[in-house]
Amino acid sequence: MEEIEGMEVLKSHLGLTSKSSGANPTAEEVENNDLSDKSVSNEIEEDLEDELSGADFNIDFDVNGVEDIWKINLKNMSIKDVMKYHFLNVEVAFMFYNWYAGIRGFAARKSKILRNKNGEATQQTFLCYRQVYREEKVGSSSRKREPKAQTRCGCEVNCRVHIEITIGRWYIKYLNDCHNHTLVDEKYLGMLPAHRKITDYDKFQMDNMRKVGIRTTHMFRLFAHQAGGYDKVGFRQRDVYNEVAKDKRSDFSDAGAALEFLATMSCSDEMLFWRHSIDENGRLQHLFWCNGVCHKDYEVFWDVLAFDATYIKNMYLCPLVVFSRVNHHNQSIVFASSIAGNEKEETYVWLLVMLVEAMRGKALTSVITDGDKAMINAIKRVLPNSHHRLCVWHLLCNAATNISNTRFIPKFKQCMLGYYEIDEFEQKWENLIAEFGLQGKTWVLDMYGKHNMWAASHIRGNFFVGFMTTSRCEGLHSFFGRYVNYENNLLEFLQHFFCAMSYTRYKEVEADFSSS
Repeated sequence: MEEIEGMEVLKSHLGLTSKSSGANPTAEEVENNDLSDKSVSNEIEEDLEDELSGADFNIDFDVNGVEDIWKINLKNMSIKDVMKYHFLNVEVAFMFYNWYAGIRGFAARKSKILRNKNGEATQQTFLCYRQVYREEKVGSSSRKREPKAQTRCGCEVNCRVHIEITIGRWYIKYLNDCHNHTLVDEKYLGMLPAHRKITDYDKFQMDNMRKVGIRTTHMFRLFAHQAGGYDKVGFRQRDVYNEVAKDKRSDFSDAGAALEFLATMSCSDEMLFWRHSIDENGRLQHLFWCNGVCHKDYEVFWDVLAFDATYIKNMYLCPLVVFSRVNHHNQSIVFASSIAGNEKEETYVWLLVMLVEAMRGKALTSVITDGDKAMINAIKRVLPNSHHRLCVWHLLCNAATNISNTRFIPKFKQCMLGYYEIDEFEQKWENLIAEFGLQGKTWVLDMYGKHNMWAASHIRGNFFVGFMTTSRCEGLHSFFGRYVNYENNLLEFLQHFFCAMSYTRYKEVEADFSSS
């Protein structure tokens, strides 16, 4: 069988290779061609009726699927030759005609269906994509966005297929191929909707790429790389966005899908712990989770904990709270995580209660946070026996905000981090306040009231695994930000988050191998 030029492109769902034959015809040529075409079609129809009366179709012209269509060279075929083919069903007939349309420089669409008294389809009409005219919409003429381009021009090209009841085969009964518009150049055919198609395998690839956090614009770039160019992909970037959006809408409830995802994971991870709460309107409010690996890490490194909240990118802009520490390789590890509805004291109380419950009541020895008042009060209520340290970096930032004198910051830092005896610290603090005239300033009084949470002289003797700041938490947030983005709903957020967690475990395995 002769190979069709551009077969690889055709197999990429475009169904197109050849350019249209010539420029737009004149009105006189259109009229003459129309009369000629109709006479030819009538002759062919009469011949077919004679051939079909009591006779079987020629097996050489069987078309039973897309594989058979690919083998046919329609580029220089006459209308009489095209009408010799017969088809397994009406769907195969439409694929054939749309393939033929791509070769000629236009696209096909389906129209009327004729049925018998039993409701069975006996005839189907296929049209040129520019058939009839666009209907004017009734209503307000104001429009927020620009109107779409006019594509309908009343083109009367059509193809009518009919079924031969005796043998159940479909054949072309009438074919009019005289257009009243310029045919599309080959390089533009892939832009027509009828020649764009996302296959099941393409959807499978998109689903996998979504689960690992690949953005939609990067998906299209990958498809173009695999196909050998953007023009060979078989669909447009807009189609990818539409397909991704359709998958998101298919989830009846985002929150329900997220909870179902965690329930499914618990089947393969018996130690997976997850809890959620709902608000007065019945909507998901807080979600807490930790898997089996997190439990094992906590059993070994349970004594020190750092946690912080950040508005990491997600569809709902909910704060992500990560409870973390470092392992024996000085790598950040995660004990548990949560998406919280807000940053109120009661929220942090609920999160810490869930953490203690997940870790079977094994309380922490030391905690370091950024100094948020709600966090401080929650830790006092849930972990009263834990040593709480405030982040040095946040304290210095607050000092710079509240004290305008730049010479204050280095002396305050020296007072905060110096390992002095208690009496010596008290004296240095009094001297610092007197030097800058800060007696009675609210921020200074508040800071001194919490000096046992930041002054090295008072913290000395408590273990914080070298933590003086929450920069580890912020580094983790930055890391997770590579896997999630503002387009992610709750289900996608969890999928991408666990993917990121898996990578951190892999890095630990690498470090174990190097140290061994």
